[in-house]
Amino acid sequence: MALLYALPIGGSPYHGNANIRAWAVAGLRFWARRQHADGSFDEYYPFEHGYIPTSFSLYAVAEACRVLDLQDGEVTAACLRAATYLSRTQEQQALNQESAAIPGLYATYLLTGDTKVKEAAEHKVANFCALQNSEGWFAEYGGADIGYLSTTLDFLAEYWRMSDDDRAWDACAKILEFSRYFIHQDGSAGGQYGSRNTEYFLPSGLATMAGKSSLAVSMLAKLREQITAPESAYASFDDRYLCHNMLHSLLRAMRNLPETQATPVPLPCQTEHSCYFPEAGILSFNRQGKHLICALKKGGVMRLFNDGREIFRDFGYRLKHQPATTAASNWLNHDLEVQCDGDSYLVHGPMTEVPQQAITPWRHMALRLAARVLGRRLIPSLKKRLIFVDRRSQARFTRKVLTGPDALEIEDLIEVNSAAERVYPACKFSLRHVASAKYYQADELAEIAGEGWSGIKKVVVRRRVDWTTGAVETEEETS
Repeated sequence: MALLYALPIGGSPYHGNANIRAWAVAGLRFWARRQHADGSFDEYYPFEHGYIPTSFSLYAVAEACRVLDLQDGEVTAACLRAATYLSRTQEQQALNQESAAIPGLYATYLLTGDTKVKEAAEHKVANFCALQNSEGWFAEYGGADIGYLSTTLDFLAEYWRMSDDDRAWDACAKILEFSRYFIHQDGSAGGQYGSRNTEYFLPSGLATMAGKSSLAVSMLAKLREQITAPESAYASFDDRYLCHNMLHSLLRAMRNLPETQATPVPLPCQTEHSCYFPEAGILSFNRQGKHLICALKKGGVMRLFNDGREIFRDFGYRLKHQPATTAASNWLNHDLEVQCDGDSYLVHGPMTEVPQQAITPWRHMALRLAARVLGRRLIPSLKKRLIFVDRRSQARFTRKVLTGPDALEIEDLIEVNSAAERVYPACKFSLRHVASAKYYQADELAEIAGEGWSGIKKVVVRRRVDWTTGAVETEEETS
């Protein structure tokens, strides 16, 4: 609301509107009153003392105060308490949350002039940049995820804009070098090949860098091609993320985009290449305009694009062998055996068992009570149970991928020790709990070929996918 109030967007009824400013100020004061004594805030449960609601909201509040030129003692004191909490706490598993703390701390310094907060921000920058993978990504649940990497880029670029810190620019440039491979021909980005399955790309970081980075200009231009399409990035997450994620990033992109931009360069989706990132376990391959992305460390899930559209996708297999447990091949597993030999790629290993958690009124009440007793210790426990599943199945799979000159060839072998209840092709959405990757899209209506196999111990599936049309020829063997 502060940005809507301040930005002179043509025809906007919000610009300069006193009610918008009053509502923004009321929101800031409400935020200050919801704070715990230790400086933290709750997200899902009372007494949660969460890192993410504290880091994201501190950045928003401190910047809103600066945009509105608001001097409010209650809000400023709450900002300093939140800064103290963040300065002594660190998020290790979802690094986009840690990145949000950096501009939040620095904006608090700019708001208050407190040099201790500035020192805390600079200390976090040093620690954070040291966590960047040599391939350019920051870990999200143990791997690279394109949507959340764009969130990290968004916050790091914002910190660079405020501080002119070269360390942040260098980290942002490395992010672009990696993420450029995962902007698709149709202007979409990401998907099930990422560690958290997200399909959006926040624009503000790219806009902020567009004055100096040719890659940022090219990526932003390609993403903007899809804005009016039903499959656009704005339809690629649940509506609740529009307010605290996409909307303010879009508004800051409009504010930060320089008049003079760097010269654009071709993107990998537009040029021939073959690039495998062994740490992330993701292959990006383009031959004669056909762009394939395959996550070998997620069981070989893939997306294939040609002539500006997606023509083929595959999400691996699932095995249903207990009422409340499903095993999946499309699960990030760094222990999988991966082989790359020219145009041939192979991934082999066990499927991962994923217990299905059903919420009930009694369980919900128990969680509320646990939040009161355990406080900040509850969320790590829930993440371990719901997200960081690492239980290997007795069932094993092998996927061979051949990027031949005439067709994409895929051979799958699934072996089950005992006759399974059902083996079947996985649908788009992962069993992993990621709120920002659970939403309805029109492509859910696409029917999955085949219902799967019941009562078998082994199945072999061979497919030949036409590079140009995505047409599939299939052979199956079961025993």
